[in-house]
Order: sequence, then C-alpha cells, then structure tokens
Amino acid sequence: MWRTIFRSESIKFYKSPTVWFAAALCFAALSFLFYQLSTDYFTQVRLALKAQGHLFGFTREVVKPFWGWVLFLMMLLTPLLTANNLSLEFNRKTFNFWTLHRVPAKSLVLGKYFALLMLQTLLLFLFLIIPLSICLITTPDWGLLLSGFVCCWLVTAFSSAFCLAVHFFVPSLILSGLIFLGGIVMLALLPWLVPFVFLKPFAANLSPIEHAHALMNGRFIFADLFYFIFSLGALMILSMWGASRRLLQIL
Repeated sequence: MWRTIFRSESIKFYKSPTVWFAAALCFAALSFLFYQLSTDYFTQVRLALKAQGHLFGFTREVVKPFWGWVLFLMMLLTPLLTANNLSLEFNRKTFNFWTLHRVPAKSLVLGKYFALLMLQTLLLFLFLIIPLSICLITTPDWGLLLSGFVCCWLVTAFSSAFCLAVHFFVPSLILSGLIFLGGIVMLALLPWLVPFVFLKPFAANLSPIEHAHALMNGRFIFADLFYFIFSLGALMILSMWGASRRLLQIL
C-alpha cells in the first residue's frame, strides 16, 4: 500500500511547478554563491602568494561553506515541500480520501515520507553538480566533498521526518512552518541554552547540528550515524501516531 502512495505522491511532486521553481531558484542562488566563494578564495591565494603566506585548501575554504548554505536552503525548502504534500490536502479536504479507502497510518506516513525524501535526494544530487565543477581546474578533497553531501542528506532526512510529524499534529501551513523552524533552531542552539556546564556534552549529543558538523568535517563515527537512525525511527513513530489521530478525527 505504501508503494502506491509513494508513486502517487511522487507524481504529484514532479508535476508541481512550485517545486521546480523553488529548485531552480535554489540552484541559481547556490551557483552564484559558489562563484563568489571561489572568486574570494582565488583572491586570497593571489595575495598569499605575493606575501608568501599560508595557503588553505580549496575544498575546505569553498566547498565546506557551500554545503553549509545547501543545508540552510534545504531547511527552508522542507516546510514548503511538506506543505505542498499535506497542508493543501487538509485545506482542500482531499485528505479524507485516505480515510474512505481505509489506508493504514503506517502506509500513509511511509509513502509520503519516502516521496518527500526522494525528491530532496534528487535536489541534493542536482546541487552536487556545482562543487563537482571544480574537477575541471583542480582535484578536490573527496573525503570532505562526499562527507558534506552525506551530512546534508542525513540532516534533510531528519528534518523531513520532523516536519512531517509537525504537520500531522498542526495542519495550519504557517503555524506548522513556524513550529518546525523554531524546533530546528532550538535543537541547533541546545548546547548553548543548557544552563549547567555538566549537561552541555549531553545536550550537544541531542543536537542534530552538532552531529552534522562532525560529519561535515570528515570526523565520521558510528555514534553520529546511530543518532540519525534513532531520531528518524522516533520521528516516524510520532508521525504514525499523528496520522492515526488525524484519520480517527475524520471518521
């Protein structure tokens, strides 16, 4: 059943002009940003050569900040894509279709989540073309390049599950978007918000941004991967609970 929902939601995404307009806008913005970062880097290299100063790697100085901006834009795109997926269904009462056909909450959540994640994965591969263009002029640090991509994908998968859970409990487009962005900011700032010093390491382990930062720097350990797997599982269970409540309310 979830595969049928996955195909239906995927087709809905790919036929949406809003999705492709947002993707084209992000691609253009990231291309311009990458060009600016590259120009600034080569300017610094020229000055460093004249002064015989220390030179930094292109990947660390350009590609790493680029992935940071990709992560920021994906955080903004996630509520928009989820709103296209769920909020419009709630507003147009088309969500009742799933109730009439007795679709299980598990199948509904899995189908919608994997359709959303597939689209975001395609967008990340599209954005990956931009840093790969440096292969025309130099050899990148493949470890940092690929770790940045994996980091963005894991955080995107986490944020998609989080946003989906929020939308099942709060159908309002604006309110759910604000709750999602506020929740992401709170998780990012969690190590700094804890008042007690001895709790800061524990709070850092709860922040997806801290784990993402470790991955983006190439410091991959199993604990980071386990954090995202555990968080995804918890958020999917929460989404299934919210979906079942929503389906029961319609009944």
